[in-house]
Order: sequence, then C-alpha cells, then structure tokens
Amino acid sequence: MTALLDKAAISRSFSAAAGAYDGWASAQDQIAEALVRRLPEGASAGRMVELGCGTGLLAARLLRRFPDATLLGLDLAEGMIGACRRRFAGEPRARFVVADAEDPAACRLTPQLSAVDLVAASCSAQWFADPAGTFRRWAATLAPGGLLAAALLVRGSYPELDAAHHDALGTPFQGLPFPCEDEALAAASPPGVVPLVVEAASVAVRYPSARAALGSFRGIGAALRDQPGRAVLGAGRMRRLLAAYEARSGDGGALVTHRVLHVVARRAP
Repeated sequence: MTALLDKAAISRSFSAAAGAYDGWASAQDQIAEALVRRLPEGASAGRMVELGCGTGLLAARLLRRFPDATLLGLDLAEGMIGACRRRFAGEPRARFVVADAEDPAACRLTPQLSAVDLVAASCSAQWFADPAGTFRRWAATLAPGGLLAAALLVRGSYPELDAAHHDALGTPFQGLPFPCEDEALAAASPPGVVPLVVEAASVAVRYPSARAALGSFRGIGAALRDQPGRAVLGAGRMRRLLAAYEARSGDGGALVTHRVLHVVARRAP
C-alpha cells in the first residue's frame, strides 16, 4: 500500500519529533484510548506486543488495563524508543526495541512464538508497506484466543487539508494513500482470526490557526517531505494553502479530522 516510502526517512522524522510528540498528539491519544475501550470485557493478557509504539501512549493504557501482563514495544525510530524507555523507566513489565514491525525477524523478538495474548497497533499501519502481510505474520504469533487490536487511519482522513489544497492549488493533497474501510478490515483480520469489534469513528482536533493545524503533522513526525516523489511546497504555494485553510476554517479555528477504523479480532481457541 505504501511500498515506495523510505523507512529511513520515516525513522529520522519521528525520532526528531519524539521530544515534542506528546504535546501535538491529541488525536493519537484519543484514538489509543478508544482502542483500549473496545477490548472485550473480561479479556486477559500475559504477553503483549505493540507495533509502532511511538512514545508509549497506547502502551501505558495497555499496561494499566492488564496489570499482570508484559509488553514488548517496537518502533522504527530510535527517538521514539528512547522516549518510551524514559517514560517506563523502572517498569519491569515493559521492554522497548528499535525494530521494523514489518520485518519477519521482528516476530522472533517475542519470548515464545504462538504465545502472544495481544498484538496492538494504533495509527501506525499507514506507514507499513504491506499492512495485510504484517498483520498476518503477527496474528500467527497469537496464542489460541489471543487478540489482534488495531486502530487504522482510513480514507476520508484530513478532508480539511485536502479541500484547502484543492482550493489553493487545484489538486488534492498528495498524502498517504489511506485504505478504504473494507480494505483496512481485511488487513487487520487475516485468516485465522475472527473480528469481534469493527467500528469507524471520526476524531477531530481544533487548532487555533491553519498554521498550527499543518504544524501538527510536523509536530508528531508525520512529514513526507523527504519521501520519494514528494514535492516540497515553495513559500508562495504554502502561503496560498494556509490562506485557503484559514478561509475554510472561519473564526473557530482550524480542524484536522482523522477517520479511524477500530478492529478487534480474536484467534480461534
């Protein structure tokens, strides 16, 4: 889906943003909270893995929800893993490793194959080259009855940016190619697991200005400027984009809306 992305550039961008990430990640925080709320009542977990752990917003919630569980967090970005290690310093149940969750070798970082009780991913699959293959490999590590839980950004995300870009420059914004909801569901419920929860929602964050709204993407590291084939807007085009965003925002501030599909699936007992 995103096979042309340069993962080294992704790692650099998110590492550079790690120190400021939490201050900008209001939507990601809300999405992580919503994913944990959708886990089944009475679910238990001994071993958990998070794919693309960022600074640990989801990890913290999972460790609170499952006080007897251990968690392995994986992320491409050294800066993000460093932030997690600082956040969870002194927490013996949590371990964080710089690793590409898409690399089949990453599955061998788990203590024992086919013995993971929960694999989770929140707002990370859009950076995978092969989300379906990645979730399929990790589903194979689940113990019988284990859960795969994912919050996936889907088509319809960032309509405000797309509309402003069209107004200003005559073309849609060239962002990540988000899947439709059916594609996202298929990726996050590979053979061998059965969906228990499939719910779509919109998460909107209001910023004081269009400049702050656009800055929020850079603030979390979600920048595409160093990616192959991604043109950098010049100063003049950026001014036009900001003006168009402001014109659409009015006096109430500038919205950034995320369209999210939450999927919780269970491996057959």
